[in-house]
Parts: sequence; structure tokens; C-alpha cells
Amino acid sequence: MELHYRELISSSGKETPLLIILHGLFGSSDNWRGWGKRLESHFDVILPDLKNHGKSYTAAGMSYSELAEDVIELIESHRGNRRKVHLLGHSMGGKTAMMVALLRGDLIASLIVGDIGPKPYPPFHQKVIEGLDALGKAKIGSRKEADEILSTYLPDYALRSFLLKNIRRVEKSYLLSPGIEKITKAYDDILEWPEYTEGFTFNGPTLFLKGEKSEYLKEADKGIIDQYFPEAKMAVIDEAGHWFHVENPSRVEEELTRFYGIMKE
Repeated sequence: MELHYRELISSSGKETPLLIILHGLFGSSDNWRGWGKRLESHFDVILPDLKNHGKSYTAAGMSYSELAEDVIELIESHRGNRRKVHLLGHSMGGKTAMMVALLRGDLIASLIVGDIGPKPYPPFHQKVIEGLDALGKAKIGSRKEADEILSTYLPDYALRSFLLKNIRRVEKSYLLSPGIEKITKAYDDILEWPEYTEGFTFNGPTLFLKGEKSEYLKEADKGIIDQYFPEAKMAVIDEAGHWFHVENPSRVEEELTRFYGIMKE
């Protein structure tokens, strides 16, 4: 099934490369829309909603093979005969981007992975899942009520605001996005990294961006990264955590400019 996506076409008037940006867990294409606008003078930018997220289709199962196949289908429907694709993914989207590059490196010109590694992770999101489950069971009359429910599980207002993008107004009440239940049931798959990829490599230009304060990606992970991505480099985004692209955008812009060879405007 096709993914829903936003498309930002370069206004340069020239033939431009294609950039696909993949959001993280519980997110959507909206999370990277600002970055898409920053980059659309250099790329045609596609911002998909991954399976069970945003406006894309809902279905059981969220293995990285399944997520990658959706993105490969999107790439093949947009690249035509012209160009390879630059791929950028954050968190779960970063794992998906890595899988795409490993499975179909012939399609990929370069890869940027945001604050995630090619490895299994312990469960980080128990309170998030509990809060979303509570929202799914509640009768919600306003976003304020939804926020009050979530606040009993999650004190971080910014995180709650991010998660509340997953509720929809239906007539006089608010309902949780139908994909959330599918995501929480597939949570173990999202934490994993497929063992069958051992021995796979992507030899194109690759950049891993690590938030300085984040525990998701460690500099010690460079060893396993190099096994899959021999050309990979790692850059640390200082004064930032997992959401480095929100917390320190100027540093991220420096790294993107250096990596893509584009000029700041």
C-alpha cells in the first residue's frame, strides 16, 4: 500500500536531486516540514508518513523489512530514470533508512542517520505507551483534557505536545489515531534490528548525527556502524539530545551543508 507523503518541489528551475526524510516513532511528516522547506531550494523533498503514522495506512506488523519496502516503493515511484535518492532518517526513521540502504543501495546516493544505531534497543517508551493507552480508552472532549490525562504519565510538556499530534477531532470529541494501537502492539519489532542483515553493507557516503546529551547513539557504536557502513562518519550535535534537529538547528545545518556540499543562503 502507498504511503501518504508531503512533497516540496525545488523552485530553482534546475534538475535537482531527490531527498526523502523519514520521521521517528509516534511522529509524522509534519515533524520535518520545516527542514523540508529549508532544503527545498537544493532538493525535491518528499516527507512520508511511515506505516501506522500520520495519514498513512494502518496494518499489523512493523518490522524494518516491511517499513523499508514501503519506502523503496515510494522511491521507485518518484525517481524515474534520473537520479539516485538522498535519504535522511531520524530514530525509527533512521533504522528504516539504514534498512533501505542495505537492501537497495543501488537506489541511494547518500545516507544520514539521526541518533540511532543498527542494533537492538531496550524499551524506552513504557510511560508513553501507558499514556497513549489511557488516551485510547478515555472519552476526550478537548485537547486540554487529553493533555491532563497524559500529564499523569509524562511530566515533559514538549513530549506531550508532540504525542498529542496523534489525536483527531471527530464531531464533538477527540479520538486517538487508529495507527497507535498497531504501533504499540509492534513495539518489540521497532526495538529490534534484523539479524539477517549481518554481512550486508552500504558503501556510499554516510553520516550519523548524535545528540551530545542522548543515550540512543554512543560513540562506542562506531564499531558496529562501520561493519554495515564502511564510509560512515559521525558528528556530535552539541547542546542537544535525541531531538537534536529541534534543539540545535544551526549545528545541524552546518553538518548538512558540509555533507551535501550545499551553500548556506
